[in-house]
Amino acid sequence: MICTHSKNYHKGIKFCTVCGAFLSSSGSKTIREQEFLSELHFSPKDVLNELRDLQRFNRFSMSSPYLLYRKVLIEWIFEIGESLNVKVLTIHSAIYIMDTSLSTIDIPVVQYQGVALISLVIASKCEELIDDALEIKDIARFTKIPYNRLKQIELEVLDSIDWRAHRATPLHFLEFYISVGCVFDSDTIKTKDKSKAVRNVRKYSQFFADLCLQESSFLVYSAEELALSFIASGRKVLNIEPLWSSELTELTQTNLNLECCEKMYSLYSQQFLG
Repeated sequence: MICTHSKNYHKGIKFCTVCGAFLSSSGSKTIREQEFLSELHFSPKDVLNELRDLQRFNRFSMSSPYLLYRKVLIEWIFEIGESLNVKVLTIHSAIYIMDTSLSTIDIPVVQYQGVALISLVIASKCEELIDDALEIKDIARFTKIPYNRLKQIELEVLDSIDWRAHRATPLHFLEFYISVGCVFDSDTIKTKDKSKAVRNVRKYSQFFADLCLQESSFLVYSAEELALSFIASGRKVLNIEPLWSSELTELTQTNLNLECCEKMYSLYSQQFLG
């Protein structure tokens, strides 16, 4: 669907003041899914600035011995998160908390699971509704680590992230850019059903987010760089041209990190295209 609030297309305004759609100076209009055409409650510009400010606190060590166990821990925490019916965004946030914490604290390998579980608890308090947030008692059954030790680990994890529980993950940035629009009526789209193409861009972008989360080599890129590469990779899979339009450059105020995008698509090709 295309934003029809033409009265809000004033010079100098970047987002529609009614539904939040990105307003390109080229005149091209964003095509979005119906669910994103709801009434605007927050300024998109403020949301983006907040995410960019938060991502400064994502600190990872690429030399940490923890990286040897990271993929297994991520697969495990995904299984637990799904069994507890938490949001995918909560799981992504938990992994970023875990990455930051295990890059800095000195803890025995046998207690890495404790850090992973506590990270999920902390993330749930930021991403879930109050009544759905997890407590230590909800995750204690997944480990043999004593309850009192889990409470100690919680304090250690919070100290390691300077008590900044809110994380700006690539998925946060992706959800933002999907919500304001990252497919335009000026794009060359192979299918006649543009609404379906927009939906598939979202699905493929989310797929790339899950795929790359397990690969520690992507930790060298910022959360926003990764999110933009998810979108570009999704557009590439769907043969939407150009890969990175002038409208996307205007929206993001940056150029696509081609190295990151190519690395991402190469991973996808190796695992799914043979």
